[in-house]
Amino acid sequence: MSRRRRRRRRRRSVMAVDLTTGLSRRPGGATHGTAATEIAGRRRRRRRRRRRRRRRRRRRRRRRRRRRRRRRRRRRRSRTRRRRTRRSRTMRRARRRTRRGRRRRAGD
Repeated sequence: MSRRRRRRRRRRSVMAVDLTTGLSRRPGGATHGTAATEIAGRRRRRRRRRRRRRRRRRRRRRRRRRRRRRRRRRRRRSRTRRRRTRRSRTMRRARRRTRRGRRRRAGD
């Protein structure tokens, strides 16, 4: 057997990280520096990526919105802003008629 194969076997047999828990089996608690940790890290990353993809694939359910008809509220003008001189009804009528292009009354 070549040296390469021996090395590979040794790395596979001595796992520094327990894949089920993700914690180190070494007494010092070191989880880095071996091939086993790299494998563990890769497996964890793959799982994360899959989760992300699932999130992207989620379809949003469209809720049908009922359209509410908005009633337009008429704004009432405040009385304080009105500074018009009160005119009599007859005067108003006379003004309207002049705007529409009718004859003016005598005396206007």
